[in-house]
Amino acid sequence: MQDEKSKRRDTAGERILPAWKRMYREGAEFFIDGEVVRVTDAVSKAVKEDSVYMADYVWGEEGKIEQVRLDKVHPE
Repeated sequence: MQDEKSKRRDTAGERILPAWKRMYREGAEFFIDGEVVRVTDAVSKAVKEDSVYMADYVWGEEGKIEQVRLDKVHPE
């Protein structure tokens, strides 16, 4: 049986993945800590890890998201 934390992560991933896949199809690139990654890897890092990642969205001149940059948040 899945614990509550795993269920929340799976639900969050199910919500994020379709939107991020759409962004990818429209030309957005995905990065984790500065490295280009597949959109599915980005979702896994964003919601399925015990570490916290912050997502920054980089907008292009045409008003579309060009990059999604995930950076690990390091507690002080």
